[in-house]
Amino acid sequence: MRIRWTPLLFTAFLAILVSPLLHAQTSTLREVRVEGAKHLTEPQIASLTGLAPGSQVGRKELQDAADALVRTGLFAKVNFKYDTHIDNLVVTFHIEESPRLPVSYDNFPWYSDSELDEALRKELPFYDGHLPEAGQVVERAAAVLKAFVSARDPNVEITHQVVLSPLSDGSEQQFTVQGPVPKIAKLEFGDPKLTEDLAVKAHIAEIVSRPYSRMTINVFLAEQIRPIYQQQGFLQARIGPAEVRLSGDPSQQK
Repeated sequence: MRIRWTPLLFTAFLAILVSPLLHAQTSTLREVRVEGAKHLTEPQIASLTGLAPGSQVGRKELQDAADALVRTGLFAKVNFKYDTHIDNLVVTFHIEESPRLPVSYDNFPWYSDSELDEALRKELPFYDGHLPEAGQVVERAAAVLKAFVSARDPNVEITHQVVLSPLSDGSEQQFTVQGPVPKIAKLEFGDPKLTEDLAVKAHIAEIVSRPYSRMTINVFLAEQIRPIYQQQGFLQARIGPAEVRLSGDPSQQK
């Protein structure tokens, strides 16, 4: 009987040796590596995992870190592998980044794009003017913009949606202020000939006296202004973006 049991005990002992990260076992994390990154840097991605070198990690912690990367919305696929040496562990995440869209601000006339971009960059160091279609980082960006704009209106709400840009013919991640915004008092053109164009005059009411919206302006430029130049043979004419100037008493948001 003893002779029969000895091989079974030996086999079980070997299984423990070749499985360094069983569910209840952890190792000291020495390094986080990333493969497949195109836009974000390895340190930026490593920080998003929530893993800290020197901490004790097991399979659960590594899987939680991979899941955290997916929830950001920045990554379409995340896999990982790990290597152990004595009690140290090096994990490598293989990632595939999600499609990224340029960010636009629909109705923030009080701020320049650069000011809004800088506010986002302070809280999201990896932000470069582009965000994914959805995910935690998009929600975080909306919260950052809300905090930034709330200096003017504590009750402001910020929403976001993926829209098709009328001027670039590509999609963009658009943020919008929900609430009262200044109305457009006047529309001016860099090309003075447009001011006298009868077709343009007929559509001015689509813009003037309406709440300020970059999307509304861009649709007007794409549908009413760009065809004028295309008919003249300027097929590559570049239209916009519009420049905004506040008028009247700033406290009245005119």
